[in-house]
Amino acid sequence: MDDHVVTFASPPVVEVVAGVSFVSRSAEVGPLLSAFWKERLRDTFPHVQQQPPYSPRLEVEQAQLGMLDGDFGATFPWARLWATSHNDDEVLQLQPGWFACNWRKVKPEHEYDRWLQRRASFAKWYEQLAEYLEGEGVSALSVNQCEVTYVNHIYHHDVAKTHAKFDEIFKPVLAPLTGLPVGQVALQMQQPLDEGGSKLLHTKISPAIGRDGRPLYVLDLTVRGVPDGAGLPSILEFLDSGRTAIDKAFVAITSEMMHREWGIQDGC
Repeated sequence: MDDHVVTFASPPVVEVVAGVSFVSRSAEVGPLLSAFWKERLRDTFPHVQQQPPYSPRLEVEQAQLGMLDGDFGATFPWARLWATSHNDDEVLQLQPGWFACNWRKVKPEHEYDRWLQRRASFAKWYEQLAEYLEGEGVSALSVNQCEVTYVNHIYHHDVAKTHAKFDEIFKPVLAPLTGLPVGQVALQMQQPLDEGGSKLLHTKISPAIGRDGRPLYVLDLTVRGVPDGAGLPSILEFLDSGRTAIDKAFVAITSEMMHREWGIQDGC
């Protein structure tokens, strides 16, 4: 896949997730993840929360389901641990069968630290987790799916009318009845990125109200699928290609007017 991407000076991104699903058959994995946080992560991620388990669906066609083990957890459904950094911008998700590294914009003045930093952070903590589990006698992580997500909060410059300005924020995708105003639009789409259907781009646009009470559109772009191999190089290759697909989709969906507002920087 062409790795050329378009960047913006002030992108509307509020969260980025890079994660992997892995086969988890050992009942020891849940307790070991808690120990991993205490022994390896606590200095960098001092806060920990329990969240409901995450069950990512496998992006494979029905005929392929037998090739992958869909048992993401041990016999007991362990909670998902969220370990957060000092400023709460970065989150590590730890759960038997699931590991992810998030960046999120928790304060308006915080800026997205870009994909290379996200990639490096994921690789660093994934390697430490794999090393720790192997040192505790757990077999090497058997990754069967990767996932990368970008969440964007998009406001029109006429903020109060954001929901009605769908056709100015996004490129035309609908043909509403002539003469009737648009109140708001919601859209969901799924596109295969390979012939086997094991790598999919999910696009979701939803009207929402921000914490400040202002209307906005949430644009959620996710690429999820099967890597070519279980090792870290194959995982990073998938995440890179997923990020590229997301970048292309973002540019294709959003309008040129919004690109100018965000400060498009083609060629970066």
